[in-house]
Amino acid sequence: MERGTMMFPALSESVDIDAYAREIMQEVGDRTFCASSPAHARLLDALDVRDGLAPVLHQMARKHLGYQGSLEDQYHIARLVTPGNSTEQYRAHFDSHLFTLVIPLVIPTAADGNEAGELLYRPNARRQPRSELENIAGKAWFKRYANRRRATQLLAQDQFTLESFAERRPLLFAGRTTLHTNRAVSPAASGPRLTLLAHFFDPSPRYGVGNMLRTLRRR
Repeated sequence: MERGTMMFPALSESVDIDAYAREIMQEVGDRTFCASSPAHARLLDALDVRDGLAPVLHQMARKHLGYQGSLEDQYHIARLVTPGNSTEQYRAHFDSHLFTLVIPLVIPTAADGNEAGELLYRPNARRQPRSELENIAGKAWFKRYANRRRATQLLAQDQFTLESFAERRPLLFAGRTTLHTNRAVSPAASGPRLTLLAHFFDPSPRYGVGNMLRTLRRR
């Protein structure tokens, strides 16, 4: 809660991560995002995310952030970015949910200075929004960093942390206060990048920006 982020150990050897990754990639197909596919749901249970981690986060949200919502308010989505995808890059933003867990499944490499979709993130970039109006205003203010030039500047100034996920260690961060974005998956990358994003507890009202965007994504 103080640092705004934490890393977990590498994904357990008792779970065949590569087999799950192949299944999930087949279920995603040619889409970039796919919510709660069957293999995705099974992996979350195998990693004890929904029955183990989520209740702990729910208690933290109630104690420290005044959250009054349901434990079931979770949004699980797979993100598959193919080499050369020009849309899924440098879209710096805050999440609408209180907590975000990044589970890295397939992590490409790129030689000679090319990018492979690495995560750039800045914990505690803003305070917890006290209203939906403050939340939206803050998102709009920080959109000035949603481009390669400004994100690269922040990285050079040590205001962004770069995480490649080469060791496949899941990352948990406070979604509403952590500014984050992904670098491009360049055409020179060794393959696609597959991550699972687990979002926990959106305190915004039904008319909030997060709910509207998730509704559009499901269409």
